[in-house]
Parts: sequence; structure tokens; C-alpha cells
Amino acid sequence: MLRVACLFGILPAFAHAQLVSPTPIHNVGPVNGGVIVSHVFEIQNSGDRPLQLLEVRTGCGCLKALPDRQAFGAGEKGNLRIEVHTATQAVGANVWGAEVRYRSADRDGVLNLRLTGNVQPDLQLRPAALVIHTAATIKHPFTLTERRAKPVKLSSVTTTSPHVRLEISEPVRQGETWFRTLHLVVMPSCPEGRHECSMSIMTDDPNAPELRAPFTVVKKTPEVVQVSPPVLDWLGSGNEALPARLAILHGSEEKPVVIEEVSFSHPGFKATWVSGPRGTIRVIVDRDRIPDEGVEATAAVRLSSPSEKTVRIPLTVRLR
Repeated sequence: MLRVACLFGILPAFAHAQLVSPTPIHNVGPVNGGVIVSHVFEIQNSGDRPLQLLEVRTGCGCLKALPDRQAFGAGEKGNLRIEVHTATQAVGANVWGAEVRYRSADRDGVLNLRLTGNVQPDLQLRPAALVIHTAATIKHPFTLTERRAKPVKLSSVTTTSPHVRLEISEPVRQGETWFRTLHLVVMPSCPEGRHECSMSIMTDDPNAPELRAPFTVVKKTPEVVQVSPPVLDWLGSGNEALPARLAILHGSEEKPVVIEEVSFSHPGFKATWVSGPRGTIRVIVDRDRIPDEGVEATAAVRLSSPSEKTVRIPLTVRLR
């Protein structure tokens, strides 16, 4: 038993890596809205094994975390810079966090860093974050609020998506505050799926040269609209009148079918229509405008609901 105890006594302690910071919380004090706040945290691998950074998770799109290295040897020190774009932050006390995730051998760990500050109501963008759900071209507003004598001048406005553009109105003063509306326009070229984006506004204010705000576009598949019957056809002879035909449009059960316009590729047709849970189109044939050999044409039905789209219905008139 004495030999076993001695063996245990000389085994080394279990070695591992741990990422630490001597000051994991830093207060930047009062901050004017719109200013980019930054702080460099010192971080160190306090263990005796190397470690690798996996990712840095941040609480919002306004925050950027920039480590100066991805790998740390035993005892090695490094820096992690945190930047906060405060234009979208709430007035008053704020806490901005970053989770630094790392791995050493088969062991994972997390270092939490916090930046705190008190945002003053000088310059703000609202909402702080925007999620746009759409199946078609759409506009959504941001509001730029400035509590100052003169509004900032904007030198450029861009987004990180080629499928979203920004439209900006002139500033309007109400009391001691300036208001300006910025419209995000999602264009038809935007592909389906979820797109994480941001907008950047460059200003002439040296203390707030760039205003940034995150936004998300969720492009949905346009609602499917079915037509019954799928083709309208007529069979007649001589100069006899041809009866009207009905086409029923079925859309989503949650949204009505709203018909804005019905047009034809041939002048021998006209229509009346009714919108509702099911759209109904009554197509009338002007017999005097139909040639003796008959005609093939198309009805173009422009809808605004359940989605903005044009549905086309084939038309055939055959005469004997």
C-alpha cells in the first residue's frame, strides 16, 4: 500500500488551459449617442497547455469583437478589441457583452467580457434592429433622431446587401429635435432565405463619422395562387353569341385574393371581377372582334394579395 501511495504522490496535477482577463468588466462612462465606443481587453492563457479561439459571440449587431490572435500558447497574452456603434442603443445605462469561446485539447471554455456605459440622447437610430419579412418589393423605415442645433450632413449611405437600397428624406425639426426617415427598400432581385445585413451612414460629425445598424431580410416564397379552371375556352359557330366564362382564384386561407386589374392580349375580351377569400373573374367575349378562324389569347390578372404578382390565364376561342 505504501508503494501505491508514493506513486500517486508523484503524478503531476491535471494540466489544462484557461483564458482569463485581469479586468473582464470595463466602464466607459457617459457616451454621446452615435459615437463608436471601443476598448481593448487584455486576455491571457493562464494554463500550461495551448488553446485555440473558436468564436466570439456578441449580444447584438452593433458590437464588433476583434481578437489580435486565434491561438495562445501556455501563459501567452493577447488583446481583444470591442467596438460598439451606439447610434442604435437605448438612452441610459447599457451593458455590451462578448462570449469568448475557446478549446484546449478536448476541453472547451468561455470567457465573458463586459463593456458598460451610459448613452446620452444626442443621436439615435430607431429601431435598434429590424427584421423584414417579405415576398415582394417592400419598404421599411428607420428614424434618425438628433438632439442638436443643426442636423448632421450625410456623405454616403450604403447597405451590405446589393439587393437592398436606402432612401433618405430631408431632416424635419420639431422643437429641439431633428427627425429624418430612412427607408430600406428590398428589391425584387433579393433571393429567398434569411439575410443578415447592416447599413452604414457616413456623416460630417467627427465624433460620429459612421452610423451603423443591423437588419435582417427574410425573403419568403410568394404565395401560390391557383386558377380553376386553368384554361378558359369557347366553341361556337356562325355569328352566335358566346357565353361568359368564370375563373376562380384560390389563394392562402389566411389572406384574401385581391384583384387590382385584368388585361387581355387580344381586344376581343373584357372582364369584371370580385375580390374576396376567392377571387372571381367573369370573362366576356366580344364576338364582333373575334376573327372567323378563332383566337388564342391570355388574360393577365394583377394581384396585390396574397402577394404582389400577375397570374396569366390562357384563353381559346374555336369557331366552326
